Amino acid sequence: MSDYGQKQIESAPPEQTFGGALNEPSKAIEHKRDDDGEAEPTASPINALDEMASADQKAQYLADLLDALHVDLETYEHFSGPAFSAAVAANEEFSRARRSNQTLDNALAARDEQARASLENAFSLRNSQLRPGQERKRQLLRDAYQEIAKYWHVLMLFPNGPYEDVLRVLVEELETDAGAGTLSTDDAALYGIARTLVDAFKGNGRGNEFSWRRLEGGFNQALHGSHTPVAFSDDKRTIN
Repeated sequence: MSDYGQKQIESAPPEQTFGGALNEPSKAIEHKRDDDGEAEPTASPINALDEMASADQKAQYLADLLDALHVDLETYEHFSGPAFSAAVAANEEFSRARRSNQTLDNALAARDEQARASLENAFSLRNSQLRPGQERKRQLLRDAYQEIAKYWHVLMLFPNGPYEDVLRVLVEELETDAGAGTLSTDDAALYGIARTLVDAFKGNGRGNEFSWRRLEGGFNQALHGSHTPVAFSDDKRTIN
């Protein structure tokens, strides 16, 4: 997915070209005249306050772009270290589980493309709102976009994210016929694996390493055909 983010940005039209301003030398302090004719310092583009403002601006861009995926910024900000490694392992298990059922894999692939389109639209909208000369903000927006692209597949597994949404809809659509015992063999298999994956997501906030390890276990259960509902509650302990 790192290629995905890069290709989109590289293919942007000329008016959406990024970069440049952050590599140009800047004066540490600039001055302007006040009403009395005395020189007074203006904010430096490289001082601590400016760095804080840049961090806030990037966080806002991340929030805007993540919102297009229905991913919460606060959850994302706590996603690091051991939790990230565990999430990568969970994603690998999820990939194996989804590929075991072609219908499920197709449904998730379609949702993936919709999510990509939503991200690109959000990126293009924020970029179009920037005026000429706001290259620093363009760079921060680009950085936010590339960061999301880098962690794309894991982000799709976040609470209430695109994949969880697809699975929930599939289960709801098949549940009535499943209860009545009228599902075809293929639909019964789809319902079984989708329901087990949904059960794995339930109550799991994915806020720490333990949560992601439990999620990986739920995905493994779905892969190996054990479709008995199991509660995978989130563990609130902090794992360093």
